[in-house]
Amino acid sequence: MKLMYHEQVRSFIKKNRGIPLSGPTIETCLSYLAFKYISSITKAAILKELNNRLESEQESHTAVKSLVLDGYLVEEMLALSNAGARRSTCNILASLASSSSETTPSATVCAQLVSFLSTEDKSKLRRTAVYALSKLRSQRAGAQVVAQTHTEHVPALG
Repeated sequence: MKLMYHEQVRSFIKKNRGIPLSGPTIETCLSYLAFKYISSITKAAILKELNNRLESEQESHTAVKSLVLDGYLVEEMLALSNAGARRSTCNILASLASSSSETTPSATVCAQLVSFLSTEDKSKLRRTAVYALSKLRSQRAGAQVVAQTHTEHVPALG
């Protein structure tokens, strides 16, 4: 069943590439992300596509804000075993924070980002978490949430 959904997602992404994100398109992406029978690899592909669209389409920011506003879904994406999905989620958070003062993640999301800082190696995930936290911290509301996570790692993000 996971393979079938993976093929559907690949087809959906290919069909909608080059077309600006619309309400129904983002709703379809969010429904796939929330569905428990979708593999983490498939979710990573969706998140990567959304991240790529954020980098190239200004109107995508409005559509993808719904992902951030659904804090539970962001928490779930950051908890996936697939590092690519977690990196894409970090990049989406950072991109939205850079372009909008309305991107305020929950304390749980910030705590998840901070937990990526304690990885033993200098992984890509650690770097993208630092990037996301620094972008979130540049906003007034985001800075308050990040500061409330009470960790020694956050002040060093400067």
